[in-house]
Amino acid sequence: MTAHDVMRDRLLRRAGLIPPVPTISLKEMEALQWGSEWQDVLGLMKNRMVMGGYRYGPYRDQKKGQYDNISDVRRRLKLYEQTGNMEHLVDAANITILECMVKSHPKFHFNSIDDGEHAKAV
Repeated sequence: MTAHDVMRDRLLRRAGLIPPVPTISLKEMEALQWGSEWQDVLGLMKNRMVMGGYRYGPYRDQKKGQYDNISDVRRRLKLYEQTGNMEHLVDAANITILECMVKSHPKFHFNSIDDGEHAKAV
């Protein structure tokens, strides 16, 4: 879909020439996408982040480069592959979030792209 298609669709909807898109709340959208497992995983992540704050101090106090977050994520994923222990996935996710907040990569940026890199079916 091109930018032209999006603008055309929006104009036609505003003019009442095509039916409006039904509105859905964020909570309803999340419920459609994620089951209760989503909240369970987020709870585990939050609990471990809180404990990490006690162990390592607030993430804001981290210095860039103090931790090798990317290598640590890879290490945790390998541990998960070897053991199947979900704890390693939760830790990898949290470390990834910390990397987003600490921004230790010298070229850190966000550029939303659709490069065709998507989850592959097994």
